Amino acid sequence: MDNQVTHICTIAMGWRTYLLAIVVSLLSSLSLLSQPCPSSAYFTTQAEIDNFPIEYPYCEEILGEVQITGDNITNLNGLSSITYIGGALTIWFTGNLADLSGLDNLAYVDALVISSNNSLVSINSLSNLSQIQSYITIIENPALTNLSGLEQITSIPVWWVEISDNDNLIDMTGLENLHYVNDFHIKQNDNLIDLSGLGNLSYVNDFYIMQNDNLTDLSGLENLDSVGWFAITNNNNLMNLNGLANLINIDINFSIISNNTLNSLSGFENLDFINGDFIIGNNDSLTSLSGLEHLDSIGGGLSISDNDELINVEGLLSLRTIGGGITLKQNYN
Repeated sequence: MDNQVTHICTIAMGWRTYLLAIVVSLLSSLSLLSQPCPSSAYFTTQAEIDNFPIEYPYCEEILGEVQITGDNITNLNGLSSITYIGGALTIWFTGNLADLSGLDNLAYVDALVISSNNSLVSINSLSNLSQIQSYITIIENPALTNLSGLEQITSIPVWWVEISDNDNLIDMTGLENLHYVNDFHIKQNDNLIDLSGLGNLSYVNDFYIMQNDNLTDLSGLENLDSVGWFAITNNNNLMNLNGLANLINIDINFSIISNNTLNSLSGFENLDFINGDFIIGNNDSLTSLSGLEHLDSIGGGLSISDNDELINVEGLLSLRTIGGGITLKQNYN
């Protein structure tokens, strides 16, 4: 009898050990399945990106920021599971990254920074990105020719969009559905020809178009009807302001300064009022103010100065009220 009991106990203990092993294995598997994403992620080598799906095989959402930097990085395929980044996604100083393949499933980021990527020719893999909450900064990407990949972005309500110092960017293709921006800077894009791609943009709170040496007109802004603060400055080949035909009001100040080849202000067929100051200065080729015939009132002051070729101010014949002072100086012709 004792031997039988011993035998039964041995069998029971064996089954217990076996069942315990199964439970441990299951718990281990569940632990792996529920393994959290990192709170933030910083990648400086290709190996770190390649190892990410091994370390975090089920990671889809990173609540903090993600930074990608380093000449060693050539692709982002290891990040293909990520759909959400709660902080900023920063891709910068990558000398050998040609595109953003691997980010094809990304749908949300709080902010997007793409800066100083010498070989980057395309951001098209961001085509599933439908929401950027705070800001977009795309600067100093010398091989980038357009912004295709951002077609789902409709507004940047909190901070800004800055598109600057992208030497081969020729237009704004990729921003076709953008209709509202709080603060928009387009500056120092040496080969930017026009602003096509912004066809649905209707309101910008602060809009700066500056130092784009090959920009000849503002075509692409045909649906823009209201701006807060508007500055058009130092665009050396800007000939006219065609593209602003639907602009009705400027809520704060308007500056047209140091556009050396600008010869008229044609393009403002419907501009009715400027609530703040209106400054026209240092436009060396400006001969007339034609184009402002519909302007009715200026809430602040009017300053027209240092326009060497300006002959008369007949374009302001419909202007009835000016809320501030009038400055006319050093318009030598």
